[in-house]
Amino acid sequence: MAKYTAAIDEDTRKRIQALPGRVHFPAFMQKAITAFIGELEKNPDLRPEDFIITHTARVTERKQIEEALLKSNALNQSIIDSSTDCIKLLDLEGRLQYMSPGGRRLLGIQDMGKFLNVSYPEFWKGADHQAALEAIQQAQQGHPATFQGYCPTIDGTPKWWDVAISPILGTDGKPERLLAVSRDITERRQAEEALQASSDRYRSYIEVTGQLGWTANPDGEVVEDLPSWRIYTGQTYEEVKGRGWSKTLHPEDFETALQIWEKAVTEKGSCEVECRIRRHDGVYRHFMVRGIPVLREDGSLREWVGTCIDITERKQEEELLRDTLAASQQRQSEISALKDKLEIRVQERTADLLQINQALQAEIAERTRAEEAVKIERQRLYAVLETLPVYVVLLSRDYHMPFANRFFRERFGESCGRRCFEYLFGRSEPCEICETYTALKTMAPHHWEWTGPDKRNYDIFDFPFTDSDGSTLILEMGIDITAQKQAEKEIIKINQELEQRVTARTAELEAVNRELEAFSYTVSHDLKTPLRSIQGFAQAIAEDYSDKLDDAGRDYLRRLTSAGKRMTQLIDAMLSISRLTRRELMGKAVNLSSFAEVIAYELKKNEPGRAAEFIIAKGVKAHGDSDMLEIALRNLFDNAWKFTGKHASARIEFGAIECGVRNAECGTIPNSETGKTVYFVSDNGSGFSMQFADKLFQPFRRLHSESEFPGLGIGLATVSKIINKHGGKIWAEAEPEKGATFYFTLG
Repeated sequence: MAKYTAAIDEDTRKRIQALPGRVHFPAFMQKAITAFIGELEKNPDLRPEDFIITHTARVTERKQIEEALLKSNALNQSIIDSSTDCIKLLDLEGRLQYMSPGGRRLLGIQDMGKFLNVSYPEFWKGADHQAALEAIQQAQQGHPATFQGYCPTIDGTPKWWDVAISPILGTDGKPERLLAVSRDITERRQAEEALQASSDRYRSYIEVTGQLGWTANPDGEVVEDLPSWRIYTGQTYEEVKGRGWSKTLHPEDFETALQIWEKAVTEKGSCEVECRIRRHDGVYRHFMVRGIPVLREDGSLREWVGTCIDITERKQEEELLRDTLAASQQRQSEISALKDKLEIRVQERTADLLQINQALQAEIAERTRAEEAVKIERQRLYAVLETLPVYVVLLSRDYHMPFANRFFRERFGESCGRRCFEYLFGRSEPCEICETYTALKTMAPHHWEWTGPDKRNYDIFDFPFTDSDGSTLILEMGIDITAQKQAEKEIIKINQELEQRVTARTAELEAVNRELEAFSYTVSHDLKTPLRSIQGFAQAIAEDYSDKLDDAGRDYLRRLTSAGKRMTQLIDAMLSISRLTRRELMGKAVNLSSFAEVIAYELKKNEPGRAAEFIIAKGVKAHGDSDMLEIALRNLFDNAWKFTGKHASARIEFGAIECGVRNAECGTIPNSETGKTVYFVSDNGSGFSMQFADKLFQPFRRLHSESEFPGLGIGLATVSKIINKHGGKIWAEAEPEKGATFYFTLG
């Protein structure tokens, strides 16, 4: 053992002696020697360089770290393999080194070899290419970067990605590689685009209709920008948001409007209120404000959506109407006197028109008798050529006249063998344009008029024929129509005078009709004042004395109230008809399909529980008054909706047919409407018997009882007036319980 100790070099011995006293060096040596001996016993040929002295505890720790690292790497690889993101490893220059299996599946990559070492920005095009370059540059500088872009799959399937590029730092703390993680956001992007399209469509509708559209969160506060509101009121977004919009309300309307709004927000029900809103120039205008809650699928409130419709003109009309009603009460006696005068004037005008009609009939009869007499006289004159009060001549191809009757000779003299142009016109050559010899060219009868050398008018008939010797001749018959021409001029003059007289009488009748329409309109309005009094007292009785009435009394009171309401509806209907009669048409191109789709949507929305199918043809257009045609179409749809109400499933169709000829698709189309576009609204409802079809379009005429199908009987009458005002026709075909189809045309 001593020889081994002596073998320690001087430097090692000094280092051992310099160890602190607490170190028990012989124990360490004992451990080492025991280990060396054990190894040498196993293999005596071992050399000193075959031994490595290490610390057992640190070896064990390192092995544990290596095993943990292997497990962590396996876990990380498992996570990467199962990830639905596209995970890529790039070198510091941005070239692709690795792509996760999930990424290869997303992009449809089978052979990864062709994509390795490809610059990552090359996967992107246009602005996305630049975004990828900038993101890599930031990561190269040690800063994470993100961008969104479009990169389709191998087979061209569109894909949008949310990309994050991060630096992977080396032991020196500097980026040595890059990690790129791409998440497929295609479905989210498509949903966002659809949502944006829907939002743009809604905003466009609001802008086109001129309404003020708005939205609010479930608490009733504005959080989104409202461009139409800002433009109208002049408020900024900061001033509008929350409940700042309420500062534009008129002080008199402020409290009431907010109470109604707060109640709607609390109860999560629809809101409707009239109020005045200050415009950007300080002017207040009346608006009808409507809002509805928009619910999520789970029934929770998502937001509020609404519109503000300017009703200032309507309010002004109502104020004017109230003033007119007040004035009309003061002039009641004047109206009564005016009515008597109007009746007298109508009777006088009617008597004048009857006299004019009788005179016209007498003149027409006289002219008919004269024409008949002329016809008979002509037939008699044809009997004998020589006694005819017309000339009859034969003409040959060389312009000679083999025959001329006495009438011709007396008018133009004897030809004495001369040709027609020689003795009639003193010419040496044939006329440049000769109507007579046109018959020889066509060998067909020729009719024309001629002013002879005697300055008289003749009605000429030329008939080519072949004579017995084979030569071609022309039989020409000329009737002196000088007197007839003068008579025609007189008749034209008389007709013009008659037309002037009829126009004057028509204007007078139209003036009388306008006066009667104004009277009907005024009387209808006057009926509302006592009717409101009746309804008011009936309501007062119901509120104050209902407990003092027995069941029969309360039933009478209910009937009185119901009758008052129906009377109000009837008066309003009369006013509607009066307005349609007086209103001028505002013709323009109208998209009837758009009207039909809106009406169908509103009907289904009002009764969501009904099973109904609407079939609406696309692109059906017409030319006419937009408001009137919408009213007509709405009444036809309302009619179909009502009369399909008792069927389990309703089917309502709207479209148009080009009826160039009469066919079954157009129904029993009137002759006057053949060749026009025929529009129709059909349903599978209760229908009706065609024997009552003549009553359909009469005001207040109904084919069903009020208990079966409620209504006033004014809808189809209104449609008829609108169609007639457009110069069109309306008719219907139906069978009981097999539905009905209403056809109409526009002039």
